[in-house]
Amino acid sequence: MLSIHMHDDGRVRMVRDEEGLPQKVKHVALQDLIGAFQDQAIASPIMPTGTVQYWRGFTNETLTLYTPAHKRTMSLCGEEYENMPIPATLFVVQLYKTNEEYGVSDSAIFAVQGDFLGPETQLSAFPYGNVFDDSRICWGEVQPNLANVFQVGSLVDVFLGSDYNLDLTGLFRHDQMSEGQDEDYVDLPTFWKKIQGMEQIPRNLLRHVGVYRDIEDLLYFICN
Repeated sequence: MLSIHMHDDGRVRMVRDEEGLPQKVKHVALQDLIGAFQDQAIASPIMPTGTVQYWRGFTNETLTLYTPAHKRTMSLCGEEYENMPIPATLFVVQLYKTNEEYGVSDSAIFAVQGDFLGPETQLSAFPYGNVFDDSRICWGEVQPNLANVFQVGSLVDVFLGSDYNLDLTGLFRHDQMSEGQDEDYVDLPTFWKKIQGMEQIPRNLLRHVGVYRDIEDLLYFICN
């Protein structure tokens, strides 16, 4: 293990510890250390399709993936619903390394209204459940483990293809599909059947999330 210690006088002490070997210590000037790092190329791993952001910290890696709007078969309480309109989404996953595998330490999904516009894209709550009110994903009994970063792309399909059972946010339990209609309580099967087969989910059902105003706000939270 290599550790770097900064001194007030501008010197840098580099210490290398290896099991079974004597400790090695070297002092270098700060500018020499900066110059050495500037000469090093930085390469990310091969990214899954749709990656719009990659961030690597000391103990974890975070990816943000964009998926365009599409239709697919979904499952609610064991019952399949064909031709469900999926809004464009941003899927955020934070990974940690364990031996030769990657585990998921945190994840969230957001709906995107309209086209992807970069950092100022507005974020909405994912409308089909299995997410908490801060948009973090509830995986239930699923424990995602990945062999490499590229496999993060498969998690989007795993989540969208999972069996949904609860609207954890409570945002989508009122019928607002008809203008002026009373907000009578409807259960999730009724809600799903109303939008099944639509070309796209109505925008009035994509509720703005209060945790992150836009992607720039979200990325600031992730990287700080």
